[in-house]
Amino acid sequence: MATIADLEGNVASRVEEVEPTVFWDNQNEIRPAIVEAMMLATLITGEPQVRATTAYTVSASQIFTPLAMPSDAIALLRVEGPNSLPIQKCWIWDLDRQLPGWEVATGDTPQYWVPFGLSQWALVPCLTAPVEVVLSYVQTPVLTPPPYTGNEPIPYNAEFFDGLEDYAEVVVRFKEGNPEFQQAFTPLNRALACFEALSRLAYRKNSLRFTRAGGASSALNDVRSR
Repeated sequence: MATIADLEGNVASRVEEVEPTVFWDNQNEIRPAIVEAMMLATLITGEPQVRATTAYTVSASQIFTPLAMPSDAIALLRVEGPNSLPIQKCWIWDLDRQLPGWEVATGDTPQYWVPFGLSQWALVPCLTAPVEVVLSYVQTPVLTPPPYTGNEPIPYNAEFFDGLEDYAEVVVRFKEGNPEFQQAFTPLNRALACFEALSRLAYRKNSLRFTRAGGASSALNDVRSR
């Protein structure tokens, strides 16, 4: 798998920098710019998506208890209960309208999972016994904090590396200002076009991964004729 170090030389050459870098610092400027490009790509496209390799144990509770998402998760997408059966996603607004008193309802099997704010989720009804579930979610593309070593893997296919380099070039050119920074609008447009292509790929994969209700899809993805 490619790493950030595989791209930093190309980004440096785009801004007419050579190794060893002098005007831009690899560790404090170029690598963070590449990470920023990866973060933007994830927020735009919802990639990468992962399914946890280990089950998450939800403890029994007598009242509604929000749970923390995994530390590497940006958005929770799907929750699988016992026997890998998908648990239906629901919203607190709908529960308030359709199931009065749901906050204290109890049961031994989760019927719904609900997002709670931006970083929490919960199962409904409150469980009378612990249950193991498996989570699928949008994962942050870089799992380690700065300073970056360059060995951080890139979770995208090689055809999207140019878009990451384009956006990283835009970020590092902030340091130059006009008129050099004005030249960055061209790579910015190329980067956004690349992320758009990645979005289309993610959309086609998602049609196979999940249904709108959060269950496994049984239909084929649509193929549009030209």
